[in-house]
Amino acid sequence: MTSGTVLHHVPPHDPLRVLGIANLVLAGLGLTQLVVTVVGYYGLPASFIDEYAPFARHRFPAMSIAATLLLLPLAYAGIQLLRRKRHAIAFCGVLFVVETIYFAVLLSTWSLGLCPLSPLVILAGLMNGGLALQIVTAYPIIGLVLLSRARRVAIP
Repeated sequence: MTSGTVLHHVPPHDPLRVLGIANLVLAGLGLTQLVVTVVGYYGLPASFIDEYAPFARHRFPAMSIAATLLLLPLAYAGIQLLRRKRHAIAFCGVLFVVETIYFAVLLSTWSLGLCPLSPLVILAGLMNGGLALQIVTAYPIIGLVLLSRARRVAIP
């Protein structure tokens, strides 16, 4: 069976469907916030950023790039899971491991005085809402458990 083969024998209420929808919802929320904050941030004069948010000068672009690199594949994985593509299980599993490692490193090295999951930090765009929801719900870890269950059902 090739990696693009559709898994027809998977019931519509299985973990793949749940994960596919959840991936798309989280990616959609995160990417929407990302677009709004990037447009807002780069629409502000540099003097405003320098005066009121000098800490954001390097962090905002870095967090925006990280959010993009995590949320776009999450959306792709969601689409592929809903399409029941066999390669989506492995792809999503790798993505969940990468996200878990990224979140652990992010939380352990965060140096701002505010918690990265605080609404103020999220609204300022220094933490993405789609990523924050994944952290507070332990979504990648729960996703790995559901993928393990789906793998047993999907692969005889």
